[in-house]
Amino acid sequence: MSSSMQKDFYDTAFNGLNLSLLRIGNWKQEDSKSIADDAAIVKAGKERLGNRLKIEMSSWSAPGNLKPSGSVNGSDGHSKADKTLKTSNSDPYGKFVYSEFAGWWKKSLQAYAAAGITPDYISLQNEPDMEAEYEETLFDPTEGEIAGYKQALQAVRDSISTLANPPKIIGPEPLGIGYSNFEKYAKALDDKNLDGYAYHLYHAGDGNDN
Repeated sequence: MSSSMQKDFYDTAFNGLNLSLLRIGNWKQEDSKSIADDAAIVKAGKERLGNRLKIEMSSWSAPGNLKPSGSVNGSDGHSKADKTLKTSNSDPYGKFVYSEFAGWWKKSLQAYAAAGITPDYISLQNEPDMEAEYEETLFDPTEGEIAGYKQALQAVRDSISTLANPPKIIGPEPLGIGYSNFEKYAKALDDKNLDGYAYHLYHAGDGNDN
């Protein structure tokens, strides 16, 4: 896209549509991953809206080295246990590598801040209940066969609280509100670790698709 087209695009998105809440992914699963495009978009938004532009960041996957599958992506050839965090015999939060996951989140936020991106809100996992072939990490409401959202949330909250200006945390961001899915997560977690509830609407309250 040419520079003039980029300007027109940003003018339309941020001035024309008054897009004041921007959701981006935490794509820093590897140190070498470039976030230059994200930084350019945020810079353009801030130039047009200033502090009215709020940023929410969700993670689609933990780094592959924190998952039994070794991949950020899901696969129908892997079990649920391969698509969650690796197990641990020494993690203070439970039997999975929650501390390493939380440390990765903190390190990611520091890298994004250095690039000019400081999220106002984060969600530690996009759709923790969704098995997908793209980037994913599965979390049950609390740990059992796979890692627990409750334990991961506590670890992330503790880790980022040491930052100078930590973002607020929203969640648990499941796929929908049908099948009592949202309630299962919300009831399991410690709500003092959340600053707001978030969920998607891919299935509705009566269990039927929207």
